[in-house]
Amino acid sequence: MTQPTPAAAQGSPSLRAVADLLDIAGVLPPKSVVIPGGDRDDDLRLVESARDHGIVDRCVLIGDGPEIRAAAGRVGIDVSESDIVFSVISA
Repeated sequence: MTQPTPAAAQGSPSLRAVADLLDIAGVLPPKSVVIPGGDRDDDLRLVESARDHGIVDRCVLIGDGPEIRAAAGRVGIDVSESDIVFSVISA
């Protein structure tokens, strides 16, 4: 069964607010996303909001594992260990 596609998703200029974007995303299947520097509180809040709205089903966070876990704790979200990719940058 094909899901209806909102007019804004078909190229109509009716996207005027975040709520419009949520309406469009709500009819699409959830996606996996990758966030480099996954220890930023604002990024984690955004991911959690996208999960709550059914836009994102999995988010892979790349960066310093302990920092990512600390940021998730500050923000109060659950991050699976399998969704953390530890990245080391050497000079």
